Amino acid sequence: MATTTTTLDDLFNNIIVEAQFTAQENSIMRNLVRQYDVAGAVGNVVQVPVYGTLTLEDGTEGSALNGSDMASTSVTIPMAEKAAMTLLTDDAIETIPSQNLAADMGRVMGEQMASAYDAAAMLKFANFKAANDIDATAGLTTADLFKAAALLRAEKASGNLVGVFHPIALYNLKQAIANTGSLGALSNVGNAALESGLVGQIAGITIFESTNAATGGVFALDALGGAMKRDVRIETERDAASRASKLVGSSVFGFEAIRPEFGVNIATTNVFA
Repeated sequence: MATTTTTLDDLFNNIIVEAQFTAQENSIMRNLVRQYDVAGAVGNVVQVPVYGTLTLEDGTEGSALNGSDMASTSVTIPMAEKAAMTLLTDDAIETIPSQNLAADMGRVMGEQMASAYDAAAMLKFANFKAANDIDATAGLTTADLFKAAALLRAEKASGNLVGVFHPIALYNLKQAIANTGSLGALSNVGNAALESGLVGQIAGITIFESTNAATGGVFALDALGGAMKRDVRIETERDAASRASKLVGSSVFGFEAIRPEFGVNIATTNVFA
């Protein structure tokens, strides 16, 4: 059966929708950083402001305040393009139900982009304040998390704290809080870890797992900034010689530590001893 241009347009539109939805839903870090929408920016480098604090004074009615400037600095966020291309053959288009094909192609492209977002953001854990670094290569413990939380609160980091670690880096911690082997009295966190593997919250830190985490990090939501110049975009190009259409997905984005004092880099191991 011949495939019409209208059918192809509908198919590609559905692939785009599925890819964008999947990229947004599967990325952990996208919701854990301060996002800067820089669509239309010239070049692939943007500068974002970081504001300081005001000086409070003892006021007396009728007397003028001295006033103070809310000093600001700027942080540069470099962006880069990530792209992938695949061939979508005429045979696949004509024989596979279009709904299934669009969902599968869009999901794969979206998952790849989500993984690229997360990997780029997690690399910035290394830029957190060096004085706060914690070495947990011998095994992550609850004490490490309590220390991280204390260091961040001492830096006046406010709001929710989150931690991102490789699943293997969390193995010893999960085993410890689940009391594996003795099954003594467990906390709610221990019960959850034993039943589903979910860590949940420890020391006020919400824990996330990701295989993209080469090293671990605990941080406040203002610690990292993300600049998105172009969200997932998919384009097509006809390759008649191959009886196929080239499907190209791309995105332009970058991440940087905006408030490095609001993050703790935690060295972990991602392999079993």
